[in-house]
Amino acid sequence: MFTMFYEHEVDGSPVILPLLAHYPKDKDAFSIDNEFLLQDRILVRPVMQHGVSKVGVYFPALDEKKTVGDVWYDADNYQKYERVGKESIAVNDYKKERIRRSSPLMKNDPYTLIVCLDRNGKAEGTLYLDDEKSFDYRQGKFIYINYPMKRPTSYANLVWP
Repeated sequence: MFTMFYEHEVDGSPVILPLLAHYPKDKDAFSIDNEFLLQDRILVRPVMQHGVSKVGVYFPALDEKKTVGDVWYDADNYQKYERVGKESIAVNDYKKERIRRSSPLMKNDPYTLIVCLDRNGKAEGTLYLDDEKSFDYRQGKFIYINYPMKRPTSYANLVWP
């Protein structure tokens, strides 16, 4: 999210979007109000009911016929979802109430970069980092990386373009 807010400051792109903003051809996405997108990168379906073990998640379509959608991955177990429409997703207390440390305590934690490939075996993303405590980024003291990725022909020689 840190990267998304930096990009918002640079170009005004919204961080939080309703599904209809990114999926205008899917009429069913227009009425979904219990899910939202973080840019076009993360689909969020909050669990707001107590004691539930499953929730319905709507995966929107890219076309009017609802035959093609994006590929989604569960953030916890990396299960892939390619189907358009509503899917029943199991939830547990870990998914519902994840305990987070404060930002200052996370300062020296390692980063994990998870690359999720699309249907064509490609992905592209950005990463923004600064000192997290000053406005020095306004003087260019930050790191902003765009990283394209394509599925390798062999996993023995994984190479970044």
